Amino acid sequence: MFAMKNFLRLIGTLCLLFSFPALASASTEASSAHHIDAAVYGLVFCIAALLIGALVRFFFQKTPLPFTVILLMVGMGLGALSRADILVQFNLQTFDNALIWASEIDPHLLLFVFLPILIFEASFNMDLHTFKKTGINSAILAIPGIVLGLLIVAAMVMSAAHFNLGFQTWTWQIALMFGAVICATDPVAVVAILKELGTSKRLGTLIEGESLLNDGTSLVIFMVLMASLTGEVSNAHPIIQFLIVAGGGTLLGVLIGNLFLGWIARVFRDALIEISAVIAAAYLTFYLAEYVFHVSGVLALVALGLSIGGFGKAKISPSVEHFMEEFWELAGFMANCIIFIIVGIIISMKTVFTVQSFLLLFFIYLVIHIARALMMLLFYPAMKKIGYGISKQEAIVVWFGGLRGALALSLGLIFLGIDSQYVSEQIKNEFFFLISGTVALTLLINATVAERLIKFLGLTNTSAATRLIRQKATHHLNDSLQSYLEEMKADRYLKKANWDVVADSLATSSGLSDHQQIEFEQKVYQTRIQLLEIEKSSYWKQFKDGLLGVAAVSKLNDTINHIIDMEGKVALSERKDLEMSWSPPRLYNWLNQIPVASLWSSRQILNRLYDSYDGAVSMIVSQKKCLEVLNSMLSSKTILASEYELLESEIQDNIIQCNTFIRNLRRNHPEIYSKINTKQASRLLLNKERSVINQMAAQGIIDDKTSDEMRQDLSIRVKKVG
Repeated sequence: MFAMKNFLRLIGTLCLLFSFPALASASTEASSAHHIDAAVYGLVFCIAALLIGALVRFFFQKTPLPFTVILLMVGMGLGALSRADILVQFNLQTFDNALIWASEIDPHLLLFVFLPILIFEASFNMDLHTFKKTGINSAILAIPGIVLGLLIVAAMVMSAAHFNLGFQTWTWQIALMFGAVICATDPVAVVAILKELGTSKRLGTLIEGESLLNDGTSLVIFMVLMASLTGEVSNAHPIIQFLIVAGGGTLLGVLIGNLFLGWIARVFRDALIEISAVIAAAYLTFYLAEYVFHVSGVLALVALGLSIGGFGKAKISPSVEHFMEEFWELAGFMANCIIFIIVGIIISMKTVFTVQSFLLLFFIYLVIHIARALMMLLFYPAMKKIGYGISKQEAIVVWFGGLRGALALSLGLIFLGIDSQYVSEQIKNEFFFLISGTVALTLLINATVAERLIKFLGLTNTSAATRLIRQKATHHLNDSLQSYLEEMKADRYLKKANWDVVADSLATSSGLSDHQQIEFEQKVYQTRIQLLEIEKSSYWKQFKDGLLGVAAVSKLNDTINHIIDMEGKVALSERKDLEMSWSPPRLYNWLNQIPVASLWSSRQILNRLYDSYDGAVSMIVSQKKCLEVLNSMLSSKTILASEYELLESEIQDNIIQCNTFIRNLRRNHPEIYSKINTKQASRLLLNKERSVINQMAAQGIIDDKTSDEMRQDLSIRVKKVG
């Protein structure tokens, strides 16, 4: 009932908003000079799509339906209204023309305008460390998995044709093209649900990684088969051609990523330059890959996103990083709004079907799930032993969460546009109806049921240790707020407040009972993971504050990620020896003896030792932060004294090791240590200067022009210091 009311509110709001331009155009309809071209209709549609996305997000926040599913339903509804000429009857001609423009959109426009945003945004925001551990499993599903899947789909389609159940006019080549398109997955809705439910990050990364990679695989296979169908056959063997296209795209993405990272690394705290450069890199990569070098644009974008967002994230200015992430999140939201509404409109307005078409659609819906199940069964024994592995419950979610989306529909539209001399109109209409219908069914059924399935499989269950920590944290929070509440009651300006109502707004504790006991080891494991996350957060904060360099923050975070992978079962001090980890390689010392190479090697040794000092000092700061949190846990009785003693000793071991490393560095390299101290002191002083400038600007002591000039001058000096 709530969803229906909101849906009616949404439709009413849209009709009201788009009636104004319609009325305006009606007043001049008699004039033959009045004309709105396709570009304006495209603009009207984009405005409408973004408005619909905002309204859907506003009205349907509490509904269980995924955001993209609602957008698809709205698009299908609008397409049905336009197809029945209902909008024209209500004097909404301009809006109706905008919907017609969307239904006739060039599929290549979808690929070249929106695909770079979606692919790059997903790969840019992907956790590189987690992807490294799940990447092989994602590749298994995306390459041999999609090949197996398309073969199964094609075989079942041709089997149906053999028994006169449908598809009688299809050939094996068309069936294989259909299999390549229908096996490309789109995880947008399922990944969003996984994040919302707080499930394992590695499961979401596995599903998203598979989708990114199999989009490239599917597109390459489809284009190779289409070239064969239309007579544009390459001299190379199809397998060789696939390897060249896939490998070439990946290599191109890495090369462009490194090129742009080299540029961005030389830019200091300029969001406009850095974000513009990244946007240009995404579109340039896709253009060069598809149009110039004829390699996989999707895989090129994946490689680019992982290069910039993973390996090179520390090279983005600290003050720009958050802005960059927010920008790409917004760009992804806007692209999804436009694409899924277009998908719904095209399904309603472009599909040609009969009663038998719906029977074949349900047959294909079952076939893709059977094919995906067989694929999972075949590869599961290997996947559960690789990287993080995969449980049976996670495998079920991966199987059921294989939604179809924008790429499948775009390729279906491309197929629809093939010249009729190669494919008959009947086959093209059947092909497109089955693709678009499958996209709709997987979004409407799989995406909607996914949340219940995930909960049923127990993938949202938190450990007992986590629940206990949350409960005791809530107790500690309530105790603190109760104390503050008593102070507020003594405030003479608040004497008339209704304190019962105020007290009701406090959080209530929930979770395990105080009497339920957790095993000592499990509690220690969970607390270690918490402390490691705090340590990682401390490193990034120091990096953003300019107190930690690029190389140091990358190395420290890699170390933390590897310990987190052990799920808290190893001590916090179980790390590589700092002397071995940070000391310059022997090659540098050897090159230092050669006159020609000594200048370069000396600079490398200095940079390496500076990074080591940087890392050791930063590690001490983070360990002290962890000690503060640990003391707070002990005070709030979140942990026992025995647990505190064990974890405190592990943290102290890290601090001792760092201090020993710094002392040895000072003793063994006194001149270099002096230079390091000088550089560190200069950086601290310049950071203080930045803070004072920002404070004066915020207080109005200096105007914007003066503050900009002072920051620009400061940036020049910061670059000199390094």
